[in-house]
Amino acid sequence: MNMAGELLAVAAHREARQIDEKLFLETTSPPIDTKAAAGRRR
Repeated sequence: MNMAGELLAVAAHREARQIDEKLFLETTSPPIDTKAAAGRRR
């Protein structure tokens, strides 16, 4: 329920016409630490 509520709130804020897999993954994925990711690529 909490995840669905958060997803609905994000969709409403973005004025999304539909809730799709991309929006779900953007909403539920943990934030990416760009500094740590850059260190792993080297």
